[in-house]
Amino acid sequence: MKRNIRFQKNFTLTLGIQIIAGLTIEELAGVMAHEFGHFSQSGSTFLHRMIQKINFWFAMAVYQPDAVDALIESTTDSDEGASSLSVLGFLLWILVGLGRIILWLLMQFGLFVSSSLLRRMEFDADQYEIGLVGSGVFKKTSKKMVSLTIAFQIAAEHTLRSNQPLHLPNDFATFSAGISEKSEMIKKKTIKLIRTEKPSLMASHPTTLSRIEAAEILDLPGSFKCSLSSKKLIKSFSRISNVITMEIYYHRFGDSFAPSEMRPANESIRNYLSVIK
Repeated sequence: MKRNIRFQKNFTLTLGIQIIAGLTIEELAGVMAHEFGHFSQSGSTFLHRMIQKINFWFAMAVYQPDAVDALIESTTDSDEGASSLSVLGFLLWILVGLGRIILWLLMQFGLFVSSSLLRRMEFDADQYEIGLVGSGVFKKTSKKMVSLTIAFQIAAEHTLRSNQPLHLPNDFATFSAGISEKSEMIKKKTIKLIRTEKPSLMASHPTTLSRIEAAEILDLPGSFKCSLSSKKLIKSFSRISNVITMEIYYHRFGDSFAPSEMRPANESIRNYLSVIK
């Protein structure tokens, strides 16, 4: 009996612990719905990968030296500048250059098509999120994701820039999410970044503002509501986050790091907010 075996690639969704610390359950569900929406885009994903391979071939043809370049170099380096070989080398250099300009233009067109497809895929995946949690929650989550990104960068600089590992938060994810929620400076930076973000024809993602506007046009109420923190979904979240946090500190500070120097995340948040207005 002949058996047909179908090989299918399994997708894995990986969520950052800071996202879990900073989002509610309904916001996290929306983010997951967005990512699962990408999983359903098999046709678009196949087309994007095919365009990527073509673009890679164009890039290799444009930028990687080959046998023709070696031939041109050998003929143009001839001691007899006016020799027939030098003239032939110069003509080859012009022809190859024109060919590579054409290939470069085709590569840029391919990048434009690929980027346009990726932006369209993002809008499509957004509809899965909006359908689950609603336009209002989508808008709130979109702003939160920008805020969490800014807060992560600030938290990393605040805790890791010093050579002396003193008074570090024992839960980096909670500390980062906490200053994202409570710091007025981070809130202002978030608003400014969203307002000033410029669209680009070569960008893989549309601007946050354009995605929010598209969600507001749909004006959907959503079907899932839960305002509890996503940390409730993970047993012993604080312990797990504490272990990850210590791994970060050991990697940064080495043997000079002592776990006894760590402080509760909430205390670190208060101390940060008292210094940074």
